[in-house]
Parts: sequence; structure tokens; C-alpha cells
Amino acid sequence: MRRRTRGKEVENVIDRESARLDGLPEATLAQRVQKIAADRGRWSVKRLNGNWALFDENGLTDFEDSSLGSVAFLLGLYMDLNESPDTVVERFHGDLFER
Repeated sequence: MRRRTRGKEVENVIDRESARLDGLPEATLAQRVQKIAADRGRWSVKRLNGNWALFDENGLTDFEDSSLGSVAFLLGLYMDLNESPDTVVERFHGDLFER
């Protein structure tokens, strides 16, 4: 039951915050997300078949979505697996809006 509640919480935060991120100019957001991914060295974010994709350290597609905001949020969650979604928003998305 706890897992289902956590999943729903994550879904709600992804929807809310990805919509905010998608309000930024796409080129600006893409540059910021790609830089953060590269700084961490384990992931990369690139275009794939007209969508945005998150690739793991082996170059395999981990997640793909038309929303760069969704990909960015998932990247933030992966960087801070033990944090709550709202903490990830405060820490990671703040970097995306302020840069």
C-alpha cells in the first residue's frame, strides 16, 4: 500500500512540475537539463524520434516522453532516490529555473 501511495505522489508532482518546466523555452531548458545530467556523469538527455529521452550510463534508453519537463523531473528523482518528490523539486528544479 505504501508503494502505491508513493507512486501516486510522484505522479502528481511530475505532472505539476513538468508543466512548469515546459513553460520555459525548450532550447534553454534542454541546455540546462543536459548540463546537469553531464555534471553527474551517469545519464544523458537527448532527442529520440521526436521525443526527449533519458539514457543511462550504458547508453540505453531509460525513459522517453514528449515532455522535456517529465524527463528532467525523472532525472532529478534518479539523482536523489531517497528524497521525497517535493524535496527533489526544491533542489533540482530550482537549479533549472535559476540558471
